[in-house]
Amino acid sequence: MRKCYAVFIMTAIAMFAFEGCSKGGGEDEIPQPEETYVVSFALTGDVDVSYEPLTRSTPTNDIYGINVYYDKNKDGNINTVYAYGLFDNIGDMTIPLLSGYKYKFECSLVKDGKNKLYSGQAFGQSYAGYCYPFQTGTSTPTILGNKFVLGSVKLTGLQSGNAHLKGVTPTTSNYVKMPSIARYYGETTDYVPTKNGKVTIALKRTVFGARFIINGIQEDGTLSASCGDLWSKTTSQDDEGVETMFSYSDVYDCWKNESNLTYDVKASYTTIRGEKWDWSENVTFKRNVMTTVTINVDVDHYLLYGSIGFSEEPLNGDNYIDLEINGDGIIDTPVDPTN
Repeated sequence: MRKCYAVFIMTAIAMFAFEGCSKGGGEDEIPQPEETYVVSFALTGDVDVSYEPLTRSTPTNDIYGINVYYDKNKDGNINTVYAYGLFDNIGDMTIPLLSGYKYKFECSLVKDGKNKLYSGQAFGQSYAGYCYPFQTGTSTPTILGNKFVLGSVKLTGLQSGNAHLKGVTPTTSNYVKMPSIARYYGETTDYVPTKNGKVTIALKRTVFGARFIINGIQEDGTLSASCGDLWSKTTSQDDEGVETMFSYSDVYDCWKNESNLTYDVKASYTTIRGEKWDWSENVTFKRNVMTTVTINVDVDHYLLYGSIGFSEEPLNGDNYIDLEINGDGIIDTPVDPTN
């Protein structure tokens, strides 16, 4: 009897184990290590194409900031920080990615950033680095390392137009909201890494141009004029103005929505006898467009006829990314990644 009972128990255990394996247990439930692929990058978009050989290992004065995210929980939300990197050499843009996940990449470029942006010690840090728009956290400068740093830290200023410009040691309040620098922004999402893969990011130039001309001022008069935070001038002479490029204050919104910016141009003309006239006009500025605003003063027998007009033309192409590019119009990295 005891022998029969023992045989029954052993048989039941064996059948239970077999049933558990057949329902996905055993080896099927052991997590398998993800495969890793090293991928490179290609940049397209607002670029000037020249059909010359690439110089792939030479740093430039342009600075690229890149954030990488992935869908950690594989639930369709690509919002977990995976890595960040700050580069002046596109040839160094390679990164190992885990297979089986989807990735998102955001990239922002400051053209001639080495000559335009502040780099040094700031915010009490003991090391030197770049601040806005390439800070990490709220105010931590970032070292230009030409490599990706894996982890949960990211560059927090890529979507903003704020910048700390060269010549002024940054504090938390002295960044410029719409600096005169050439900014670019682009994103790629839902990327699935593969062997010898390449991440292509289309960059869009997120800037607009403005020029303010003053005509018709008389010897006995002074004009004071302004356009929001962009420009102000007080003069007793005509002024031909200077073409100036501005970064959008919201780089992300410009990239995504092609949004326009409207400002109230105000003018006030005063004579030495105390007469004063005021007038204004709304002017809209557009991405990649140079808008010339002309303020006309016409004084006739103590009567003033003031007007504000504007004209538009494409923004000077000299401020596009000007690199030696492959014949297909793509700036790409030099490596042949392997898994």
